[in-house]
Amino acid sequence: MSIPISGLVNDAFPMRLIIFIFCFIFFQQWALSQVAASIEFQGLNREFLVYKPEIKFSPDGYPLVIALHGFTQNERRIMNYTGFNHLADEHGFIVVYPRGIQASWNFGISHNEVNDPLFLNALIDTLLEVHSIDKTRIYFTGFSNGGFMSYEMACHFSHRVAAIASVTGSMSANQMNRCNPEYPVGILQIHGTTDNVIHYEGQSWVQSIDDVMGFWVLENGCRSLADTSLVYRDKSELISVKNISYEPCEDRVDVRLLKVIEGGHTWPGSAARSGSGRTNRDISASEEIWNFLIRHRRLNSVERWD
Repeated sequence: MSIPISGLVNDAFPMRLIIFIFCFIFFQQWALSQVAASIEFQGLNREFLVYKPEIKFSPDGYPLVIALHGFTQNERRIMNYTGFNHLADEHGFIVVYPRGIQASWNFGISHNEVNDPLFLNALIDTLLEVHSIDKTRIYFTGFSNGGFMSYEMACHFSHRVAAIASVTGSMSANQMNRCNPEYPVGILQIHGTTDNVIHYEGQSWVQSIDDVMGFWVLENGCRSLADTSLVYRDKSELISVKNISYEPCEDRVDVRLLKVIEGGHTWPGSAARSGSGRTNRDISASEEIWNFLIRHRRLNSVERWD
C-alpha cells in the first residue's frame, strides 16, 4: 500500500493534540537506563525501547539514533546484532529501537496501511519532551526494510533528520519519485554485492544501489566523481570492502557507499545473526554508522509539524 504524500502533511497538525501515554517498564538497573515504552498513535499502541547511557556527548544534549529493524524482525533483535548499546555507552548518544506493525515498516510498499513516517516523526517529538536531545543531531538507521524506511524519513523530514544510514536497504522506484527533500541529508549505504534479498543491481521494484547513490549525489549537490579507497581483509591483497565517497556536498553533508564484496543480506560485524548470506567481519557496520552520523548536524533545523 502506498502512503499518500498529502497524508504526510494533512495528518500532521493534529498530532499536537495527541496525549502521549507512557508505559515505562524498567527491566535493568536504572544506571543502564534501558526502558521499554509506548505511545498511542492513530489508535495503535506503538512500542519501542530506549537506551540512555550515563554519559552525555555534549551540553547541547544527547545525539539521537533511531534504529529500525528489518522485515519479520523486532526491536530486540536489531538491538542485539548491532551492539549499539555498547557504542552508546562509549560515545554518549541515545539509541531508540521502535517496533513496526506486523514486523514491518510502511515506506510506500507494505502489508498494512499504517502511516509510519508520521509515527516516527511523533516518536521524535515524544523523545524530545522526555529526554535532553540535541535537535541538530537526529539520525535514522535501519536494516533492510528499516533501511528503506530510513530513506523515507530523509525524503520527507529533512528539516529534522541530519543523516541516515541504510544497511542492505535501498529505495523503490515509487519512493524515489516521491522523494523531494528540502535540505541536504547525510547518506551512508552499506550493501553486499551478493545480497540475495535486496539485490545490489536492483530488481523489479527496487532501484540499484548505484542509482540510489546517484540520486542523493544530485539531491545533496555533491561532486559527481567519487573518491574510492579499499579495505583489505587480514592485510592481504583480497579486497573486501570498497569505500566510495562523493563529498563535499552542500551543507557539509556526505554521501558514502561501503560496497561489501561478496557480502550477503547481513549486518557487517554483527554480534548475532542478522540475516542471510555471508557476514563480512572486516568492518563493523555499527561503528562505521556512528562515525558517519556524528559528523552531521541539521544546521538549519526548524520547528514544524509536517
